Amino acid sequence: MEFIRLDEPGVAKARNAGFEAASGEWIALLDDDAVARPGWVAAAINCVARCDAQTAILAGRVIPYWPDDAGSLEMPPSRLGPRARLLLSVVDEHGFRDTTDHPIGVGANMLFRRCVLAEQGGFDIAAGRVGSNLASGEEAQMMTDLIGAGYRCWYSDAFVVDHKVHAGRLTRAWLTERARKEGEVELRSLKTPGQKTTRAIKMLIATPMLAVLQMRDRPEHEYYLRLNHNLGLLRKLFAPAG
Repeated sequence: MEFIRLDEPGVAKARNAGFEAASGEWIALLDDDAVARPGWVAAAINCVARCDAQTAILAGRVIPYWPDDAGSLEMPPSRLGPRARLLLSVVDEHGFRDTTDHPIGVGANMLFRRCVLAEQGGFDIAAGRVGSNLASGEEAQMMTDLIGAGYRCWYSDAFVVDHKVHAGRLTRAWLTERARKEGEVELRSLKTPGQKTTRAIKMLIATPMLAVLQMRDRPEHEYYLRLNHNLGLLRKLFAPAG
């Protein structure tokens, strides 16, 4: 086992250093608060063996490990909708299937074909999390780019990690800011000024309706988080330079 130390912080930078130093056909992403279950390696290898050459992404199951007092927190797990759970890196679906048309997966448990990452120039360091900044989306952007290039994405529930969810994340404030940072990451993933303008117009049109709908919705559910996603993108787009 080899440990690589970087002098500059950044999740995407660390992932790039790892895949550049690796020699295998596939690389795996795990977070520092994710623990692979027994048999993870064998299950991942078995799933990889079932993938064809056009499959470049294989996402695994991520089971949340909630705080002991989660039921008494501001946003208990029982109240979380699908979008909130995804923002908390929960991917708890069953089966082994092609998800290219509707990709799922988070960096707490994903495999990428190494040569394809090299073709793309690695993960975008501008999209990765640095320190306490909640903007995190380099793996999602890579998924989008690879699918756009004609590669396939699969999901399997056979290789599983337990992902620790800290109590500080089960709050309205954390989910709000995480949704807004997700919007910022989406803006950065748009390649041209025209794409950014088109997306901003669509969000400006949708935002008033979402603002009305979220008034009847709990803050951990769909409309509230979609609204704040839009607000995050627009906030970043119209923020003063510098």
